[in-house]
Amino acid sequence: MNKIHNIKLNPTYEEHNFIAYLDLIITRIHTKLEADIYIGNQQLQTQQFTFFLITPQNKKMAPSRFHITRIHSLPLNPDKKQTQWKIIQSIAKNNNFPQHLLLKLN
Repeated sequence: MNKIHNIKLNPTYEEHNFIAYLDLIITRIHTKLEADIYIGNQQLQTQQFTFFLITPQNKKMAPSRFHITRIHSLPLNPDKKQTQWKIIQSIAKNNNFPQHLLLKLN
């Protein structure tokens, strides 16, 4: 795969009972695994801010829909889901995305 797509894949090993995989952190606590989304609030806001400036309203729903679907489909504990939901709400507010549409997507 590295030769075909010019992508360098490196193995990732568990350290201190967690492993980072793409934008997830998977933590081993005794005999169970917990997942969390690993992306900084500021980084996510910056990425979407440009998108929100140049995109028509109907297409602005796609990133919000993606992030909302992700928090509901990943095995996040309730506290982590709430944290991610607050980040999504903050991004929407900072980019003038209507809160009623965000609630409808949720």
